[in-house]
Amino acid sequence: MLGVLYAIERLVGGSEMFSPAWLLLPVLVAAVWFGFRGGMVAGLVASALAGPLLPTFEGGEPQLLSAWLSRSVVFVGIGILTAAAGARMRRVYGELAEAESHYRALVEETPAAAYLERVDPAGSSTFTFVGPRIEEMTGFPAERWVREPDLWDRLLHPEDADRVRAADAHANATHARFREEYRIRGAAGTYAWIQDESVLSDVEMDGTQIWRGLLADVTERKQAEIAAAEAAERVRSLGEERRRLLAALVDAQEQERRRLAEAVHDGPVQVLSALALRLDIQRMQAPAGQAPAGQAPAGQVPWGEADPTMHKLTEEVHRSIGALRGLMVELRPQTLEHGSLGEAIREHLDRRSVQFVDFPEARVVDGLRGQPDLPTRTVLFRIAQEAITNVAKHAHAGELVIRLEQTGGGVLLSVRDDGAGFDTAFGDHTVLGHIGLAAMRERAEAAGGWCRVESVPGHGTKLEAWVPADVEGGPEAGATPATGPGDQVAGEIESA
Repeated sequence: MLGVLYAIERLVGGSEMFSPAWLLLPVLVAAVWFGFRGGMVAGLVASALAGPLLPTFEGGEPQLLSAWLSRSVVFVGIGILTAAAGARMRRVYGELAEAESHYRALVEETPAAAYLERVDPAGSSTFTFVGPRIEEMTGFPAERWVREPDLWDRLLHPEDADRVRAADAHANATHARFREEYRIRGAAGTYAWIQDESVLSDVEMDGTQIWRGLLADVTERKQAEIAAAEAAERVRSLGEERRRLLAALVDAQEQERRRLAEAVHDGPVQVLSALALRLDIQRMQAPAGQAPAGQAPAGQVPWGEADPTMHKLTEEVHRSIGALRGLMVELRPQTLEHGSLGEAIREHLDRRSVQFVDFPEARVVDGLRGQPDLPTRTVLFRIAQEAITNVAKHAHAGELVIRLEQTGGGVLLSVRDDGAGFDTAFGDHTVLGHIGLAAMRERAEAAGGWCRVESVPGHGTKLEAWVPADVEGGPEAGATPATGPGDQVAGEIESA
């Protein structure tokens, strides 16, 4: 302002109209004030009206209103400049006030507490500003956080303190972003989870660091995460308990099957074997006038074969022994215990192809890259066993395809035939001759899995059973086609 007056004095101070120019000071102040308060027009009017009223000096004597018009022109120009400056100042101050209001509202209404922190070269830190939300989060007012530099350190949870202090020191040393979640003890003695995130804003000449950050209360989220982790742990424990119980159940069932197989072997099989031996001996001992078996002359029927009853009885005994030995294998398949699930199913298909004359052409597609544990293999094998029996007895199918796949953290068994099919609306227990569907579903569900059947009359049947399993790593299943006796049964083992 003084510089402007000096310049005006130098320009017009030598004339008769203006000397000295320092009397313009009140006019300029009035113009700026009116321009600031009332806008540019008000400042311009004030300068135009007030300026010409000032006295002029000519020869050291004041002259009253001698050049009003010319002075009005000059003061209007001065008023334009000063009023514009005042109006500009008014807008700037208004914008600053509005920005400050918005910033204050943002700080006060945000769910997080903003803060400014100073960290001196020695590593000591103090809060220079903390948002009002901190009181809602901890119960301590913002003034106390600024007044007590060690308050934050004192309120850290003992289990989090070392970790958070180390992260804070690392951020101060490297100027990296600081982001940690920790617990803070509130005024009520309870702990709240805080998410603290800050960035380096400035470094002063003496090395003091200025950090800007936000403190957010994430207690609800952390409690939900902890609850979810605890639930997951319970699920894992339940899963382990389920697997343990399943292993115990399957083991008990298989032990009973072993005892039954041993009983069949030591009882009926031995008795029938002895009976078969006696019949063979009896056939060798011919009565008087008859040639024994294997010694009859040409054209003469040996004794024993000439007797249709003896011949039929001998065949029935040998057939019964074969059936019992097959039952023993079904009760305790050694391949299932010491080999793979696919091989055990393939051997079962071989046995069924001999037992049933019209057994369909069958193949196994083994997509397992390893083998599940024995209880899981046993559950899936028993389901496949029942499904194959149903197909053999009731489907009248021409093709049977069995697939094994690893999917969804378990093993999926699929048994599909192109036979007669059935209407699934009749239920699980006995549907057009298909029995054991409920038992298969119960087996799968007991192992933590599921079993479902899709079928349409005249368009075949598809059974799927999935059981959770940790498949142990092993060599890829290789292509090992096999043909069972009797019908041509293709047991293909294909790698996935």
